[in-house]
Amino acid sequence: MLNEMTNNKYIAMGLASGSLLSLLPFTAHAQANNQNGAAAGMEGMQGLTGGIASANLWDLIGQAGVMQYPIFAVLIIGVFLISLKVYELLSDRKLNGSLQRTGFESLTIKDIRKKVSNEPDHMLSRLMAKLLNVFLTNRNADYLHDEISNYYSNEQHKYKTFKNRIDFLSDTAGALGLLGTVWGMFIVFSSGALEKDVILAGMGLALMSTLLGLVVSITLNFFSTVTEGYFARHLERISSKADELRFRLIELGDNSRSLDFSPAGAGSKPVSPRQYQQQGSEAGEAQKKNP
Repeated sequence: MLNEMTNNKYIAMGLASGSLLSLLPFTAHAQANNQNGAAAGMEGMQGLTGGIASANLWDLIGQAGVMQYPIFAVLIIGVFLISLKVYELLSDRKLNGSLQRTGFESLTIKDIRKKVSNEPDHMLSRLMAKLLNVFLTNRNADYLHDEISNYYSNEQHKYKTFKNRIDFLSDTAGALGLLGTVWGMFIVFSSGALEKDVILAGMGLALMSTLLGLVVSITLNFFSTVTEGYFARHLERISSKADELRFRLIELGDNSRSLDFSPAGAGSKPVSPRQYQQQGSEAGEAQKKNP
């Protein structure tokens, strides 16, 4: 199971990296299309047009100069982290599918413990194991709701750490675009001469670095928002299933106290079976002494 998950993880990362690389146009491929288009007819002209458009796009991106490389690096890092988080959530949802389909209405404590202990490690199994541990330790179901709330808060805090990293990368992409703008304007005004080539180079650096920074920032924010929505829905499903187990444990706890652990009399505190037998023996001896 672990090897299969690792292989799927590498496949997902490879697909993400390949998708990013496929977005980058190649000049050599564009030049080949130009040569074929010049020698062919109408179909060749269409291929030529597509090749020229691709080459112009790459030339425009190239006007960002050295600023394009850190901006693309931020994009790759951000997409890589988001891909890992999505893979983690999808794997966790697949693993907890067995518990999600389990009905606890007719299960005993023994059956529930066996079911949870046989589960692989995932978010729902960890939460249910904690609920069982608290219930079996205290024999009181009043604390179970607090355990679910604490677990919910802890998972949200962990995800907030991931989201802060993506937000930092998004802000960094925008800041790099702004830095390229300032650098391009500096090139224009620091030359001291109104030369056409210098002005075009400086303005191209300023505009394209800003454009790339904004596109990368918007892209990372979009995928981060989509991932956050999926995480929220996944956590809600886990909490709902944990509540189902909590209600069953409350029911089992009430039944055990009324049938096995409580002496006669309203409002009395629950006692153990041994204490209950001892009380019965003492009452019998007292009846013999005082007939």
